Amino acid sequence: EVDEANKECAACADGKYADHESHTCVDQCPSGQTPGGQTADNKSDDNKDCAACEGDNVFADHTEHICVDTCPDDRKYNDGENCVDKCPSGQTPGGQETADGDDNTCAACADGKVADHDTHTCVDECPDGFYSDGADCVDKCPSGQTPGGQEEVDEANKDCAACADGKHADHESHTLSLIHISEPTRLLSISYAVFCLKKKKKKK
Repeated sequence: EVDEANKECAACADGKYADHESHTCVDQCPSGQTPGGQTADNKSDDNKDCAACEGDNVFADHTEHICVDTCPDDRKYNDGENCVDKCPSGQTPGGQETADGDDNTCAACADGKVADHDTHTCVDECPDGFYSDGADCVDKCPSGQTPGGQEEVDEANKDCAACADGKHADHESHTLSLIHISEPTRLLSISYAVFCLKKKKKKK
């Protein structure tokens, strides 16, 4: 971590690399960089300084710490600089809407569509059990949001929205306790999709 009091240069520990942009020792070089900008042909434990991938080998494979021209099958997509197993938020390979494309470079989905990272496609509506946060299909809405901002379960709600003022989102175990937790022997639970609950007032 950065500490401005450190004024004397020292070697990074084994297994770490020097990131001269942040002046820190890191487990993984920054985006688009590998130790020494190395490839499979010149990989060496002596390469300790992060450097950009260049030439034909433009993508950083951070698992192997090498620059490659084509990403490996288990991380075959690229975000323009790195090999990834799924594209960034709001993107799919080639911005594709069907899974039969051969473009592995991530690109933004068209307007009105969201990224389904399970199928690596852009879709109009997320599959069952998933909701749209505006960019991606997610199994849980972001903080403070529920599907449709709902207060009662409605499976038709697929788009995340903020809860109304004075209410909060319950994203927990997909069960709702009907009795206070102080009475465990009488605890009764029912299944539910995520919805908004009234905040409890604090007792004075």
